[in-house]
Amino acid sequence: MVDFDWTALIPLLSGLIGALVGGGIGYFAQIRTLEADLAVRRKSLAQALAAEIEAFQRIVNRRDMPGRCQAAADAARAGNENAVREWLSEQDGRMEILSIYHANLGNIGLLGPVCVELVTFVGLVQAILTTIRGAHEGIYDKLDGGQVADLFESELELWRLSEKLAAKVIADLRAIT
Repeated sequence: MVDFDWTALIPLLSGLIGALVGGGIGYFAQIRTLEADLAVRRKSLAQALAAEIEAFQRIVNRRDMPGRCQAAADAARAGNENAVREWLSEQDGRMEILSIYHANLGNIGLLGPVCVELVTFVGLVQAILTTIRGAHEGIYDKLDGGQVADLFESELELWRLSEKLAAKVIADLRAIT
């Protein structure tokens, strides 16, 4: 029978336990670092998008796009065939919107539940601008004045909805920490 000195295993077991504990600590430290980085990216994106939406809303209000949309609908209803083109410029329809949003589409999900309302807001605005573009491209030329007025009054409802949604989205984005 071989006589074995078990004390020789103490350094080996100590090293193994040290490696396991050190590896576990390193692993959890890396996870915490990644979580902290993600939180910073999430907050940065949220603040940038809130500022971008607020700036967009200021442009819309400064240009009084909802008021001009209503004026175009009223003029169309009164029989002015060129109402839309007179009240809503081609520039309004070609407005490039929310470049930060579009540049970060792959990261929008980081925002959590607020991304649903954010995407809804962007969709509403894009739908409105598409209608304005369509009017300048002649898509609605076959409609009579009343139909054009109805179309733009429904777009006006989208503006109002987008304004309310924008206020909520901005507040929700700013609340992200």
